[in-house]
Amino acid sequence: MFAEDLTSMFDETYGFAVPAVYNTMAISVIYDEEYYAANGQEVDIESTKPAAICRSVDVQGVKIGDSITVDLAPYTVINVKPDGTGITVLALEDA
Repeated sequence: MFAEDLTSMFDETYGFAVPAVYNTMAISVIYDEEYYAANGQEVDIESTKPAAICRSVDVQGVKIGDSITVDLAPYTVINVKPDGTGITVLALEDA
């Protein structure tokens, strides 16, 4: 695991984070809406995919189907992507 202190990155006042609630615990996450585009046979699809970038220690045991509230908006976890550096990206969909 990565040994850097990630606290400043997840600071809600001076960092990049917003408040979230996972498993009844208040945590800080970095919210992202990644651009998504797909080419179909007859139609092009463009959209965004919401994601919560979290400290892995804050979301231990997270699984697909879990609920998380990010900046007061409810979401369902649809994918869990730990990166091995202490960060886990949760792909989300509106709850």
